Amino acid sequence: MNFIESFNNKTILIPRLQRDYVQGSRKSAVISPFLDSLIEKDCDLNYIYGYEEGGCFVPVDGQQRLTTLWLLYLYLYARSHNTKEFRVHMKFASREYAGDFCERLHEHLEELLSRVSSTQSLDEVIIDQNWFIRSWLNNSTVSNMLGTLKLINQKINFDNFSEIWNRLVESQTPSVTFAFLQMDESNGLDDDIYIKMNGRGRKLSEFENLKSWMDEKVSLLSFADEWKNNMDNAWTDLFWQNRNIEQEHPEEIDDEQLFFFYNLLVLYHIQSGSLQHTIASIRENEQYLFEELLVLLDLNAKADDTEVTDSIFERLLKASNIPLIWFERLRLMPEEFFDFAINSTRRIVSEASRFNNMNLYIGEDPNNTTKPIYQISMCAGSLDRTLPLFYALLSYQEGKTSLFDWMRVIRNLILGTPITKENIARILKSIHSYAASCKDNDIYELLSAHNLSAEGSGFYRSQFEEETFKAEWIVDNKEWAQLFNTIEGTSFCRGTIGFIFNYLPEHRNKQIFKEYSTIIHLMFGQSGVRYNISEYNLQRSLMCFTSHYGFGYRSGDKLKFMSSREEWHKFLNDSEEFEGQPHNYSMKMLIARLYEGLKERVDICNYREEFCNDINAIMSSIIADTLESDAIKDWRYFFIKYPEIWSSMGRSMCRWINDFDIYVLGSTQWRNGNIRELRSFAFLCDVKADKECHPEDYENWDYPNFWYSDETCMFINRKCTNNRVAAIDVFYERGKTNPDQYRFRLFYRPDNNTSKEEKENTSLATRNEFASIANRESFDYSENDHKYWSGYYSYSEAFSLFKKLVIELGNY
Repeated sequence: MNFIESFNNKTILIPRLQRDYVQGSRKSAVISPFLDSLIEKDCDLNYIYGYEEGGCFVPVDGQQRLTTLWLLYLYLYARSHNTKEFRVHMKFASREYAGDFCERLHEHLEELLSRVSSTQSLDEVIIDQNWFIRSWLNNSTVSNMLGTLKLINQKINFDNFSEIWNRLVESQTPSVTFAFLQMDESNGLDDDIYIKMNGRGRKLSEFENLKSWMDEKVSLLSFADEWKNNMDNAWTDLFWQNRNIEQEHPEEIDDEQLFFFYNLLVLYHIQSGSLQHTIASIRENEQYLFEELLVLLDLNAKADDTEVTDSIFERLLKASNIPLIWFERLRLMPEEFFDFAINSTRRIVSEASRFNNMNLYIGEDPNNTTKPIYQISMCAGSLDRTLPLFYALLSYQEGKTSLFDWMRVIRNLILGTPITKENIARILKSIHSYAASCKDNDIYELLSAHNLSAEGSGFYRSQFEEETFKAEWIVDNKEWAQLFNTIEGTSFCRGTIGFIFNYLPEHRNKQIFKEYSTIIHLMFGQSGVRYNISEYNLQRSLMCFTSHYGFGYRSGDKLKFMSSREEWHKFLNDSEEFEGQPHNYSMKMLIARLYEGLKERVDICNYREEFCNDINAIMSSIIADTLESDAIKDWRYFFIKYPEIWSSMGRSMCRWINDFDIYVLGSTQWRNGNIRELRSFAFLCDVKADKECHPEDYENWDYPNFWYSDETCMFINRKCTNNRVAAIDVFYERGKTNPDQYRFRLFYRPDNNTSKEEKENTSLATRNEFASIANRESFDYSENDHKYWSGYYSYSEAFSLFKKLVIELGNY
């Protein structure tokens, strides 16, 4: 049946249960290719379900298609100046705006088409009419109908109108057809039953649609039979055996298959570069089509060809929907792709089991329980890791180099290199080239003889040099490969272990390498500083070995210590000299001390978690010895002594102006609420730890605390019998250049809830108040702020005075 034959002199009534019309939405990826299929070729819309009621046809399923068809045929009749002959009406049971709009559109569309110009689209012309109510734009159905009309007007023009009119209207066999299933008791069905069936049923998955489309494309190729047979047998087994069994529907493998072919598709186009040329051609020769592509990808009109290409790759890697019509238009799957796809799938079928069982870390979260082959090929892909690893496996050629050795080296190069859209094509080309060389030669011999080059490869030179250096050891003794792989295979190292060689006391001693590797693994675990190295002992013990600024990195007025994996890696690898010593000198000394201490207690190579307790004990001893020796007296002393300072630093950062002007930052920004002046904060830590500093009369005191603002200080408050709050502030005065600059303020703390006049009369201290205390301690009274100010004290003097003031103020 066709549209006019079915609905002439009838009304299509959209029932209340149906959702808004959405096909014309700007975000919809459906409407443009759907319109193309309607106007360009024969199109069967399958079943439309519904029933007759009160002279109207009420669709239960198919209202989106029927609404688009109504708009298309109304447009065709209006353009042919036969609107009066178009006697199909559209009504909505629950959307009066949409119904009113359709009625007015039916009346006026013919006259409006002549007003469309190059500067004003059809939807804009309609909106400008005096009969159009602006509030209709808030109705999704009306808004999306306008979008569909705009697209219809763009696609149908003077050149193609006659052909389209003849095919859709005049022809005895119109090109758009569909079938009815009447929902009534005579057919044993009613709308309630259909709704229940539809709610339980499932649409064809994206992969099922893609598979059908690919099967059609492959049908004319020489390997069509092999493709079809394997798609339903060996390849299905591959995806089933390697599926994600923890997903919501572990019995389904459609997602795995979809991601697999999409990942292959991205790899193919990165290699060939053909997609960007296709996009450039569409931009130049098919303007409307290019505009539709931008709408589909949600890009603005200024997007260049590279941005469009990147957006398509991003959609493919996430398995976001790209309509099959765009696979055609963009020539995403040419014949060459299917050659690549079948060869790649053959390789994965043959290598999947071996790859899964290699015990090779591939950069994935250690808690991920899926199989390695799934992780690199059957889930969402990434340019910087999974795609290059997938390509490395596809490129491997059986020969002199084993699969394990090949993947281990290439994994290290991939994980040790920041891979981006700018360099991935070069990296894939290099992997392909290396694979050809490694078929007839051992990869370690090629590296050690410098017959594989980093030049122009896209890989980081430092990582390539590390692999070359390790290869020299492996050529001498193959057992080194497994030793290296053990420490490489953590998410902290991620294939990069070159820093370990800088710490070894003896060259190529297998036992010492294993012991040093174990110590580093105990310190950093899988991903970073271990939670069971307590009290920031690692950072504090490293500070014990530094030259003056040797632990941390300066950036402007910020001093940044290590907090992330990347920052620790930078530090561990940093052999650049600073004041005559490598920047990582402190780490070298610490590891040596740990090694000497551990080998007397345990078998280091027999790795156990309990060794962390021994590491903690050795680090604590280093810290205690340093503090007791009084060898470090500058600002580093505070970072060594007080773990509270480290726990207060957001991202391990402080503001360092000079040795006597240092502020611990709670975040990366300098702002009130996160600032702690280093020496004042250390004073608070000692006050909290010394019970002699605590007043006996707790009920009337606030426990010592810290003021986190631009003028930071430690303070303690006492509520007096006259309901006023007496306060002692202790602070290290900023801007000085010696350690003896601790100072006190003695005052009544103003009540912020009182007026200014009341503050002056009742809250602020007069010269006579606190006089007995202040005079004994030589405090000076300031008329400006009504406070008593002390002179300057050394740390020990200030601490003794604080204890004394707490007692005196308690008795005052």
